Amino acid sequence: LQEVVDFMAAPQNMARWTGHRSIRLVDGQWLEIRAVGDIAFSVETKPLGDDGARVSYQWQDGEGSLTVEMQARQLDTGTAVSALLPPLEPARLQRTRNIIQTELELLAALLEDRAGSIARSSMDLIDQFHLEVYQRKKL
Repeated sequence: LQEVVDFMAAPQNMARWTGHRSIRLVDGQWLEIRAVGDIAFSVETKPLGDDGARVSYQWQDGEGSLTVEMQARQLDTGTAVSALLPPLEPARLQRTRNIIQTELELLAALLEDRAGSIARSSMDLIDQFHLEVYQRKKL
């Protein structure tokens, strides 16, 4: 569990398993570098009892913010990770679900040392999402 949470909570790992590939440490602050203006980025972890933790990712742009939370729970067979999504319009919610499902598949492959098994179609979806985020004008 701790290995999974530590990996997920490290901003420098985001490019390895998510579509957020332009997160950088600039002057002591984590930012998601975007074509039209950088967005502040932070990660926070909280324990969920003895068998779990919550990892919260927050993007902040002026007064607006967007938070996505992941829960990691220890099971007998390993660690299960699920996402708690913020309220989004239906089309964006479905797209976000698809992306996060793919990201979680990438996360599992990386942590289970089977990165070579990642389907090209999964990587293409993440690459496409990265370009969408990079060009996005708002949260």
